[in-house]
Amino acid sequence: MIGCAEEAKHKKSKIIDDDLDSIVSLEQLVHQIGAKSYKVGVKQSQKALDMSYAHSLYVAKDAEQHVIRHVVDTANTNEIPVYWIHSMKELGHLCKIDVGAAIAVVTK
Repeated sequence: MIGCAEEAKHKKSKIIDDDLDSIVSLEQLVHQIGAKSYKVGVKQSQKALDMSYAHSLYVAKDAEQHVIRHVVDTANTNEIPVYWIHSMKELGHLCKIDVGAAIAVVTK
């Protein structure tokens, strides 16, 4: 069961299910929305959020919660959209890397 605070966080988040097929890669998304680039990984994503460079955050549903929690909380605090991807493998594929990714951020 999700607590009130967790439920409030999830209301700000979006789950990409059916729309996943329309996103070939984050690189394509960056180009479509006119963003600067994207960063992969917890440290780089947190840094982009801290420096107010983040446009949107992408998080794998199967990522370890203790690893991503602080980054997601920061994004929600700064009203940055958070999008949930099915798996780390799929997020890694979207980032055009050969391994899974827990988190990625599109930067302004």
